[in-house]
Amino acid sequence: MKKIIFPIIIAVLLFAIGGFVAFRQMKSSDLNSSQVLKKGSWVLPPKMDLSGSMWARAKIALTALFALRESEVFYAVANEDNDGNPLSGKNTYKVTGKSLDTRYWSITLYGEDYFLIANEQNIFNVNMHDVSYDENGNFSFIISPQKQESTWLPTDENQNFDLLLRLYNPSESIISDLENLALPIIEKIEN
Repeated sequence: MKKIIFPIIIAVLLFAIGGFVAFRQMKSSDLNSSQVLKKGSWVLPPKMDLSGSMWARAKIALTALFALRESEVFYAVANEDNDGNPLSGKNTYKVTGKSLDTRYWSITLYGEDYFLIANEQNIFNVNMHDVSYDENGNFSFIISPQKQESTWLPTDENQNFDLLLRLYNPSESIISDLENLALPIIEKIEN
């Protein structure tokens, strides 16, 4: 009986260690530079076809389980402001941008665990209908732990966060010319 149990325990232990190492690799590895495009604060995957990279596919599966094709929705992620500092729930940020050539867009705030951050107002994103546009098609809103009078996205002072920009049914000009895509600017402002 001991001859059978010992190999099973070793196999289970090795399987658990291997799974832990793989999970840590997926959580910590960034997609390599040939697979992403950096634009200001935002990181854009130029193609969702990540068939050439096992770690990239695993990372997408871990953090973007229900990701759609780029013709249906285009994703960009920001975890730092325009000065390159991590987005912190302690700070106040002003997000400014231009109207985007897409059927619908939204910017959602996620915590360090990749889940929505709970708040009393139940506000988790800002979309194209929440903001006001000026005569040039520009918009802005505030991200802050303190309630704001203007369009506001609440944070948790105790953690950093990421922003996920979704462009639903983006125009062909967006998909084909990512290098020239004008994405919102995330600027830390003094409280």
